[in-house]
Amino acid sequence: MTTVNTAPEAEYWLQTGRMEEPGAELGIRKPVTIDRKTNLHEHRAYWCVRRAQDIFFSLLALIALSPLMLLTCIAVWIDSPGASPVFSQLRVGRNGKLFRLYKFRSMCPNAESKLNDLLQDNEMDGPVFKMKDDPRITRVGHFIRKTSIDELPQLVNILKGDISIEHLSFAYPDQPTVPVLEDVSVHVKAGETLAVLGRTGSGKSTLPSLLMRLYDVPDGMITIDGHNLREIPLAALRRNIACVPQDNFLFSDTLQNNIAFGSDNKSLEAVQEAAKNACIHDNIMEFPKQYQTLVGERGVTISGGQKQRSSIARALMKDAPILLLDDALSAVDTDTERQILDNLRRLRKGRTTIIVAHRISTIQDADHILVLDEGKVEEYGTHEELLNNGKLYASLYRKQQLEKELHEEGGAAHAE
Repeated sequence: MTTVNTAPEAEYWLQTGRMEEPGAELGIRKPVTIDRKTNLHEHRAYWCVRRAQDIFFSLLALIALSPLMLLTCIAVWIDSPGASPVFSQLRVGRNGKLFRLYKFRSMCPNAESKLNDLLQDNEMDGPVFKMKDDPRITRVGHFIRKTSIDELPQLVNILKGDISIEHLSFAYPDQPTVPVLEDVSVHVKAGETLAVLGRTGSGKSTLPSLLMRLYDVPDGMITIDGHNLREIPLAALRRNIACVPQDNFLFSDTLQNNIAFGSDNKSLEAVQEAAKNACIHDNIMEFPKQYQTLVGERGVTISGGQKQRSSIARALMKDAPILLLDDALSAVDTDTERQILDNLRRLRKGRTTIIVAHRISTIQDADHILVLDEGKVEEYGTHEELLNNGKLYASLYRKQQLEKELHEEGGAAHAE
């Protein structure tokens, strides 16, 4: 089956071609056991502390934004006399769990009763209603929707990071008959790390795009904390997710401003701390202007590895409940990769992380590993479980180990 390649991936696949089919001789003669230190009590305690931190800072944001929210309430009340400025609705999440959605009112009070008269103008298929010039939206409503002010009350809904993907199938709009993902199901508990691995074109880089809602999927296929992904306000969703994409983007600005972009704390001390954890601080200090060094558009004046690590530092500055890393360590050496991963494990303890990668060294310590092949789930388990299965994952592990040994032997011979 032909699949859509979502982005450039590892040179490894270009050099070695297709892996052996499952069942090929792998040279693995005994079960592999990895000593993975786990302390459940410590994990839960740390998660509770980080959750309390989320609530604390959200309360601070509510206090800081209270003047704007008060003015919005007054404007909505003047524009729609007699109606409550805040709209609330009880909705059903995963496993029938009820939750209440809060937004500033952007429609007239009797909007639901007018819906039947407008159904013939619906621009969407299915139960979702969307209309370009919806007459039910008020004058103030147009403004607060455009500026996302209507979503400010969503600060009370803080995401934990429990992600459920159920029977997900997806094809890109320009090729609707070519599925990229087929019947993919996986559950990532809040605070866990999930790794996603697969061949070029397997669809693994599509998952971060769907979680960020760069594309929409049918209702119910993806939920976060029991909430339908499409029902979470876009601004609230992206406020709770930090993403390091394959194609790292840096602005034509200083390194300090690039790393601090999207963070409330833009102090040099905070930026330096994030840069140290992303293993880019020492490189920056070697530049003549250090953190005030200007990078060209898209970061053309620094190396690929420096761009990746600067983007990781930016994601760490955001300190979001959910972190997505899409092949974010492909341009760094293995020693630097190990240090960054150690820092991530320390900083992200109790928070949800999804890592898409092509090097097994990047993902072998993940709580669970999802292996995709041609858009379908081929394997799922821990590193040692997948090695013992002797299938696709084990084949890739064997090849990468051989490649590493050849590289080390070549380096030793060159040194002699």
